[in-house]
Amino acid sequence: MHKLRMIGLLLLLWSSMFSICMCCCRDHKEALLRFKSSLIRVSSNSNDEILFDLESWNSNSDCCQWERITCDESSIRSSSPSKPVVIGLDLSNLYINTFSLLMPIFNISTLTKLDVSRNFLHGEIPVSQLSNLSRLTYLDMSYNNLDGSIPCQLFTLRNLQHLDLSGNSFHGEFLSGNLKFLNLAGNFLSGKFQSETADRFTKLLKRRFNNK
Repeated sequence: MHKLRMIGLLLLLWSSMFSICMCCCRDHKEALLRFKSSLIRVSSNSNDEILFDLESWNSNSDCCQWERITCDESSIRSSSPSKPVVIGLDLSNLYINTFSLLMPIFNISTLTKLDVSRNFLHGEIPVSQLSNLSRLTYLDMSYNNLDGSIPCQLFTLRNLQHLDLSGNSFHGEFLSGNLKFLNLAGNFLSGKFQSETADRFTKLLKRRFNNK
């Protein structure tokens, strides 16, 4: 009986230590909660839907367990005392109507994937804030109300490989950077696309419904 109690005690202690180590980075959690709070405050007409989508986002739980969040699996599996970091965010279909709501998100510098598609973002892309996300490999801003020219600074994100800007109102010419996938369908872009640039793409390049 004594031995069973000891085993039970050790298991309890181990699980407590494990849960402490597994909790996500506090700064990331606070940034995500600030984003949620701001989004609900300015989106009174759609509070119910947003609350449902982000119901798991609360201060009493580990943000690595939240819906729409991806954390670094290697740090989760590791016995290292460092906290798991947020590397992926799916913020699609959340009625986001201004980039100012995303300011807390732009401070999560460990992000490699960001999806803000099918929202109501408008105006030009805030490249100065996006430049904080230098680890991004995947960025989806499709089906918003973005306009202006596609900023060349966007293509200086050295790790960016997948970029979807389809379904907006961009105009002018564009660069390609080191992308492997680029979707520009449904914009008002012009200019010729260099064949040597196209050869570098490993996936389908979509430019339909643009000016030639």
